[in-house]
Amino acid sequence: MNKRLHDSGFGDMAGFFAAITADLGGSLAQLSVLVDAFFTDVSSDEDLADRYDLVNELYSVADNEQHVAAKFAELIVDRIYEYESKIVKYPSLPQAEVLSFLIHNNGTKQVDLGGIATQSVISEIVNGKRKMTAEHIKGFSEYFKVPVSLFYHF
Repeated sequence: MNKRLHDSGFGDMAGFFAAITADLGGSLAQLSVLVDAFFTDVSSDEDLADRYDLVNELYSVADNEQHVAAKFAELIVDRIYEYESKIVKYPSLPQAEVLSFLIHNNGTKQVDLGGIATQSVISEIVNGKRKMTAEHIKGFSEYFKVPVSLFYHF
């Protein structure tokens, strides 16, 4: 076994899983659903809707893009993207163009989006001088009621 793994306590996997199972208690079923959402392909539109709900729930818990819930959400977004790229064809446009279109099409002013980012940050995004963070993507997708995949480019 690798020394780093051994020193980290992962040498005793049976003990590790016994401890984590005891610590998680009733949350083990929820963890199982979460892990399944990371690694299992989206199988239907209903499954897709469930994954979007899960991503939104995870982002609502995350207070920044480094939060573990945001990291989990990104893993699920990967599965969503794979499914949508096969089924739903969204134009692959730069974030600046997508946001500009949504702002213009909805009659939104940059100041209306103040809960998501400052007006200067929104201006930089619209002008292509700044990329969106996961937090921005979450906020814009909720505000305009569009899939987060419109803003992600893989």
